[in-house]
Amino acid sequence: MNAAGLAIGITEVRGGRHTPGWLFSLACRHILNTYTTTEQAVAFLEAIPYLKNMNFLVADAAGTIAMVETSPRRANVTYAENGFGVITNHFQSERMQPLESIKYRPPNSMQRWCRLQAWFNDRQEPITADHLKTIMGRPYPGGVWTVHKKSNRPVLGTVWSWVAALGERAIQWAEGSPDGKTPYQRIEF
Repeated sequence: MNAAGLAIGITEVRGGRHTPGWLFSLACRHILNTYTTTEQAVAFLEAIPYLKNMNFLVADAAGTIAMVETSPRRANVTYAENGFGVITNHFQSERMQPLESIKYRPPNSMQRWCRLQAWFNDRQEPITADHLKTIMGRPYPGGVWTVHKKSNRPVLGTVWSWVAALGERAIQWAEGSPDGKTPYQRIEF
């Protein structure tokens, strides 16, 4: 998140060949250094070439949220209509799904996406940072925190988490899996 309140998050989507293009980390850094609105960030994300498939979740201080699915071949943008946006490790749009390798999709990406949507739709009160930290830190299937193991070694999983109120100049950051063992720290800027 930058000083203007523009925030960006990413997830990888497996599939396709790598091509010359922007690394997600450089695209994120450029956006945070340069732009103040979701619309500006989206225009940039739609215009650049990509190294590989990625999903971006972009939100600004005004509450505009966009999910941007990208690949070396094309990009697709969906704006949140209800003030809530979710990305996991798969493409959601029919336009982008042919560019993903289902064989290499994390086994519960779709289920975690559905779990977050259901959690949002079932809420009875306004969402707080504590609500978000709870759902992000609760192990799947009741929440979305996950780790996939191969031969008793973690190979993929939630490696960090952050929560922010749009327009507030602070984030709450868990530098590690948000499973309750890694406390969130408030960082103000």
